[in-house]
Amino acid sequence: MIKHMFPVAVVLAVLSLAACERGSAPAAPAAVTTPILQVYQVPPERLTALRQALGAALEGAASVSMLPPDKLMVLAPAPLQSSIADSLKSMVESGAQAVADPGPIRLTLWIVDVADDASPDARLAALDSTLAPLRQALAAPGFVLRSQLVLTASASDFDTHSAEDGQAQMRVRLANIEGGVNTDLRINSDRMTLGTHTRLKFGETVVLAQATPNEDGGDRVRLMLVRADLAD
Repeated sequence: MIKHMFPVAVVLAVLSLAACERGSAPAAPAAVTTPILQVYQVPPERLTALRQALGAALEGAASVSMLPPDKLMVLAPAPLQSSIADSLKSMVESGAQAVADPGPIRLTLWIVDVADDASPDARLAALDSTLAPLRQALAAPGFVLRSQLVLTASASDFDTHSAEDGQAQMRVRLANIEGGVNTDLRINSDRMTLGTHTRLKFGETVVLAQATPNEDGGDRVRLMLVRADLAD
């Protein structure tokens, strides 16, 4: 089943910040691993279904892409490849099917700063229930929206989609799962850079990161939040 194996040096970084959290130790350097690229032959009529099923099962632990008409390319650490091979074999034998395509998905990213006063920011009304406990935990007077990015994309095309507004940039790949999507996200906002694989349920807002960028001599806390919804 496995056709080729190639060693590839990859630097895996989850989150890098130009400035550390207030009072925290300097971040450790990103770990360097050597994933292995393996190519698996699968029934051509089930290539897309198996790619979606395997990608959902791995939840970002490996990169899965298609090589039509009948091959899947999987980039993952060597110790993981044997279990991936077993999982894929089971999927082929059990007739695993892809999660039904829900159609276009709207992904919204909010970048929010702690405000200097309690004046409400009407642009954050949709996040009231999410920000309320954070206000208490951070002893924040209030919050102010720094940037909001929205994109609409399909999780079935396996393409990288992007949005930006001059203050922030978001790049994402989506994979369908039951009731939501797996996301491979890359976000840049001034001195903050975030890379994460996150499982999102439709309609659920997730806080991706909290940091203190220390821009312009300030030390205010900044949050990154994301939400996936079915596009109307």
